[in-house]
Amino acid sequence: MADMGKREVWVRRMSAWARSGLSRRAWCGKHGLNVHTFDYWRRRLRAEPKPRGRRRGSGRDLVPIMVAPALAAAVELRLSGGLQLSIPPGADPAQVAALVRALQAC
Repeated sequence: MADMGKREVWVRRMSAWARSGLSRRAWCGKHGLNVHTFDYWRRRLRAEPKPRGRRRGSGRDLVPIMVAPALAAAVELRLSGGLQLSIPPGADPAQVAALVRALQAC
């Protein structure tokens, strides 16, 4: 398997693990993978520079929205890994965007 092909396989595996809610060891055991190899690829992928600009189809782009003041209520965000955020009316959009970006980097 070419290195780029391996990278794409491991990107998909990391995504599947993150959605699973399982520990690394449990997920690797379930999928017949060596946890040390998993950790190697996890470190390697984290060390890659983050691409700049919009990536089509990534599912992780921030999309601007407009909320009518009369209809404003708390906004619920559900992120991967089961994390839920409740954003109160009047929250600073720049701070919310910074928070979401910081959580995605984890």
